[in-house]
Amino acid sequence: MQVTVTDMGLAREARARRQAALLSTHACLLLCLTMNIAGPLKQSPLIQASFEALLRQVTDLLKAAGLPVLHQECLTPHTGPEPYLVVSAPALHLKRLAVQLEDRDRLGRLMDLDVLEPSGNKLSRGDLQLPQRSCLICGQPGRACAAGRVHSAEALYEEACRIMRHSLLEQGIAQIANVAVKALLWELSASPKPGLVDKHNNGAHQDMNFFTFLDSATALQPYFARAARLGASRGMNADAFFALRAEGMLAEGEMLRATRGVNTHKGAIFTLGILCAAAGHLLVGDQPFSKEALSSAAISLTADSLIKERKNLQVPKTYGERRMQHGLSGARAEAAAGFPSVMETGFMALDRAFKNSDDADKACLEALYAIMQVTEDTVLLRRAEERGCQNELASLLESLKSDNRPSPEQLDARFNALGLSPGGSADLLAASLFVLNLLKLQLPPLGVLIESTSLQQQVE
Repeated sequence: MQVTVTDMGLAREARARRQAALLSTHACLLLCLTMNIAGPLKQSPLIQASFEALLRQVTDLLKAAGLPVLHQECLTPHTGPEPYLVVSAPALHLKRLAVQLEDRDRLGRLMDLDVLEPSGNKLSRGDLQLPQRSCLICGQPGRACAAGRVHSAEALYEEACRIMRHSLLEQGIAQIANVAVKALLWELSASPKPGLVDKHNNGAHQDMNFFTFLDSATALQPYFARAARLGASRGMNADAFFALRAEGMLAEGEMLRATRGVNTHKGAIFTLGILCAAAGHLLVGDQPFSKEALSSAAISLTADSLIKERKNLQVPKTYGERRMQHGLSGARAEAAAGFPSVMETGFMALDRAFKNSDDADKACLEALYAIMQVTEDTVLLRRAEERGCQNELASLLESLKSDNRPSPEQLDARFNALGLSPGGSADLLAASLFVLNLLKLQLPPLGVLIESTSLQQQVE
């Protein structure tokens, strides 16, 4: 709904009356937030999502600063959302915090945070000996540009929309990367895992420990963000896959530098990189996030690409690639099929376990055991082949299906003694945790917020 100059005038008068009433009732400072959006459109899904992000920043900062909010309300007239917060704080201190939020980033530039004293006096930047805000477009003093009508309302509105789109996209990408790192840390921490590094021991490994994995996981966060951004900008196709593969190779270098040459997460770089790219693709789409949508996106990204890769594969370098030449499965085939071991097994096992208990160790172990029963773990198979203990491995995997299976501690001890480590299954557990926690975020696809707008330039 478009607003007129008259509408805005009436809204200012109504806002002044509400401010006066709140100041009279509470006799404390009043913090008021409005969106600085030029033009006749003051409400839209994009504006609402940006407003909610800004309001979260305000409330988070007040809480962290130890400033009590005595009363909070939010009015939603068609002229734009108007939250009011009654705050107990020193006046200049609150104004300084408000300015810091306004100047924090480009999205903050679209926020007006007014601080009113009980007398009704509105504090200004001049009270803090700070310069006035700059123009949204040219960076010159904003009041001069506004007074001279240097920029049209349409140009200011388009710039505001560009800022909102870009900010929400970057926030989404950062959240996707955070979920990927969280998945690695949860997988690492689940204990006791059979033959794997965890809080209890180093599993069947001599060259890595819990802290090696901590270093590796945190070093990979920028890669996961790049993967999500690539999926958002390139789509799900062969070109995007090969670009992602190059990013993955660079991430391996970052991993090895962080771990002093130890391969901790090569499989996770492949698996979670694809899922982050798929999530980035969904972020700029118009469909809600779901495991089915993630699976479909992963298929579109990898299936044709892996077929081409297989045809061009001259000298297989890894155990999985050698098995792939014989038509067997592995991480690549799992990805090309849309990660069925994640979507149909690991995710479902985690979901069931967490509905019954908040025991994260137990939930992760149940999911890991379920994954080990349905997937061909080439890391595990290679180790069993090298050690000549294929029969022992088959017996251990069969025992996972039993109602009287060995305890987690017994399984861990047996895998460790045989030198067996289900690293591929651990990667799929991390992927299952990624999907579970990503869906909990309930990220709003930007295509739902923005109609008839290309995000290509915003991403790149």
